[in-house]
Amino acid sequence: MPSYAFDKFSNAVRGLRSRNDAALVEVQAIPGALDQFNRLAAGAVVQGLAANQSATGAAVPAPCLLYAIRCLASSAGIVTIYDNASTNSGKQIATSLALTTGQIYLLAGGAMESMSNGVYVTLVSGTATFDILHAPSV
Repeated sequence: MPSYAFDKFSNAVRGLRSRNDAALVEVQAIPGALDQFNRLAAGAVVQGLAANQSATGAAVPAPCLLYAIRCLASSAGIVTIYDNASTNSGKQIATSLALTTGQIYLLAGGAMESMSNGVYVTLVSGTATFDILHAPSV
């Protein structure tokens, strides 16, 4: 942005503040922005927010946005995922999902699934180590 445009904008804002007026600033979305979640759709959203798990239990004990399951290791591992923080009840998000080592399973067609209560995973059969990729709830 040329400096004269910035100076013109700064002067306009300064003038509004001096008269105690309100201003509406229009912000355009950048590529990759998800307006409904007020964040970018990129690996950075879930990077570092992986709940590593290898047994039945609460993967995320608080409301969140569930993105995917990344299978690190599996020997006929089958899981069921619930929208719950502490028990295998409530809304089932994925039922009897067979995990294969090295695969990432996108939930909700690649969108983020809003988990009102948290994420509880039941290891139905076999063995598996997996990450629950999630982002903080908005």
